[in-house]
Amino acid sequence: VRLLEYVSGQLLRDVPFTPAILTECGQVLAKMTIALQTYDSPVLRRGRGSPWSLLQVLDVRQYLDAVQNLEDRAIVSAALDEFERTVIKRLDTFEHSFIHGDYNEMNIIVDKTLPDVDGQYHLRGVIDFSDVQYAPRVFDLAIYLCYSMLMFTAGPQILAPGFGLKGYTEFIKLTDNELNVLSTCIKARFCQSLVLGAHSYRTDPTHVYALSSAKNGWPALRALHNCHQNDLLNKWLNIDKHF
Repeated sequence: VRLLEYVSGQLLRDVPFTPAILTECGQVLAKMTIALQTYDSPVLRRGRGSPWSLLQVLDVRQYLDAVQNLEDRAIVSAALDEFERTVIKRLDTFEHSFIHGDYNEMNIIVDKTLPDVDGQYHLRGVIDFSDVQYAPRVFDLAIYLCYSMLMFTAGPQILAPGFGLKGYTEFIKLTDNELNVLSTCIKARFCQSLVLGAHSYRTDPTHVYALSSAKNGWPALRALHNCHQNDLLNKWLNIDKHF
């Protein structure tokens, strides 16, 4: 039996993805990462092999035939090869910690402040810790930045990660090693979400929710694929100049 505290508010999914709220969510993620540094679990350290862990992302190769568009399938293959080469084969070079594992718009609760404050949405809580795992800490940031692109309409999708990164780095300084694979990890998460979604829908066509990320996810992955890593980092690290 688990007793959970109710958190009032709305899902981030249901409110505008503004630069301000995306930045705040990045700040909170960094604070949560710092807080989890005092947590330990021998069981979780051994891993649970969740298909949604980025450590297992290469497993989606077996479902690539669920992606009907051959160009998209090629993009996924290239992204997975890049992740295997630059991340999986170098896992021991990254700083590890316990991470939330699914910090996205469905697990972030926001609410508006009182009118006499600023009338903006602010983060009120984070739910669903069922994917907590011991992994490279950059994974948590990459997962969040991936989903931050999905419903960002204040500007080009490709700029959305800059706001979350801006908030996160106010509290945690990323290493060059982490920065160099950030876009790679974001692409890997998109591949995981989109391919598993396509596979789930093919297996059960009534599972329409499985395609919830597809409409905006594929354009975002294509945009990332077509932009050089250094250009992406330059935009994100200097988001105030580019937005």
